[in-house]
Amino acid sequence: MNTDEYIENVMRTNGPAIGLPEDKFRLMHCALGLVTEAGELADVVKKHLCYGKPLQAEHIINIKEEMGDLLWYIANLCDLFDYQIEDLMEANIRKLRTRYPEKFELEKSDNRDLNAEFQALQ
Repeated sequence: MNTDEYIENVMRTNGPAIGLPEDKFRLMHCALGLVTEAGELADVVKKHLCYGKPLQAEHIINIKEEMGDLLWYIANLCDLFDYQIEDLMEANIRKLRTRYPEKFELEKSDNRDLNAEFQALQ
């Protein structure tokens, strides 16, 4: 499946907008959905790292599920703002290359050139 096919299938599974115009409802639904799914992913990691629970096959599958749910919301936002997922990937790498020209450096993560990063995102 390519990204266009994926987004087409994502759009097929959108529910009705409730109480707001569709674009505002989708924006709210996706923003809150991303936070919710990230929290569910974080919970699996928390239980493993903080409570010492081993990562078993069902946890690995759950991580995959949450990553897929995150991707669903991202694809929905891409459709809403008329972005291509590939454009997001490329823009993100341009930003990271601006921030870390050679490799990750802690000092550069603390002292960022936000103007240069903004330019890289355009």
